[in-house]
Amino acid sequence: MASEKQVAANRANAKRSTGPKAAVGKALSRMNACKHGLTARTIVIQDEDPKEFERLRAELWDEWQPRPGMESVLVDRLAGETWRLLRAPAFEAAIIGAKCADVAASTDIYGHPTYQPEHYMGEALMDDARSGDALGKLCRYEAA
Repeated sequence: MASEKQVAANRANAKRSTGPKAAVGKALSRMNACKHGLTARTIVIQDEDPKEFERLRAELWDEWQPRPGMESVLVDRLAGETWRLLRAPAFEAAIIGAKCADVAASTDIYGHPTYQPEHYMGEALMDDARSGDALGKLCRYEAA
């Protein structure tokens, strides 16, 4: 249980730390928790082009010609899900690339490379499975 002095100090600190004030800071901070974007509330994230998403959405509307109501909702949902799924290969490549770089940088106690280049991919995949399974999680998100 916090003392009255601690509670007063917490309240004073809370008044001073109210987050970013400028629009740019607010836009950046709202993406702080974004890890991969496959379940993001916003469809278009950080480095993506909103015009590209609108182009995809327009193509789907042209193809399906939805009527107002549920059909329109479903075509919009299809656009969002398609957009998110198009991210998955880039994330997969980034995860594998980072893991391969870690494997390539690993050395034994004498400073010699631990693995031959032809083994980087296999070791990277095994290391990923041992250390958090980022590829497995990505696969589950993609499947869901």
